[in-house]
Amino acid sequence: MVMHKKHLEFQPHYWVLAHVHEPDYVTELKFIGAELAVIEHKLGKANTISLPKLGFFSHANWRWYAHRLEDYQEALMHYRDDVAGGVLPVKFIVHNSGDLPDSGIYVKVKLTNGKIDEKKKVPERPERLDGGGKPWKFKLPKLEGFARDGVKITPHTVVARFSGLKAHDGAVLVNQLVHVHCTEETNVLFQISSRNVPHETGLVELA
Repeated sequence: MVMHKKHLEFQPHYWVLAHVHEPDYVTELKFIGAELAVIEHKLGKANTISLPKLGFFSHANWRWYAHRLEDYQEALMHYRDDVAGGVLPVKFIVHNSGDLPDSGIYVKVKLTNGKIDEKKKVPERPERLDGGGKPWKFKLPKLEGFARDGVKITPHTVVARFSGLKAHDGAVLVNQLVHVHCTEETNVLFQISSRNVPHETGLVELA
């Protein structure tokens, strides 16, 4: 790293982590199995009129819900196969491991011999007929005084600008999951510049 005189007294050091976020397949399959058992029990009872807003569901309602669960299970298994084949769902987390705060932080993550799939999404658990059972979603705590702008995602780069980071603090580069097509030849690099750091580069760590 090239250091100018004004940067010699305090020099934050950055590292970027790619944290893999896969669905909990075991939990989701258990949920699907339990819901299908409930549906089978409901279909064994006398049919009722369909008044969903009042909590009354007909056989047609329950069969529709069963189809949605089956579609979800199929999508989940395809997603698991894609991840096993090298399509990794990641959150890029930027860390300032220096002893002083920094500001005006420009971060660029770049892939070589790999590709970012902007359109790919994690399969979503269908909402239950009674409106319950929504899945828990990963969220990082909000940082006070923190702002992110200049977000840009292309097939080979992810870019964002942070207003600042405190000492020994971190934030996700972008809020959404980024799906990265990886092979053994794929390298993920980061480039960072800021008020205190003219230029810093390194390999993104995978966790």
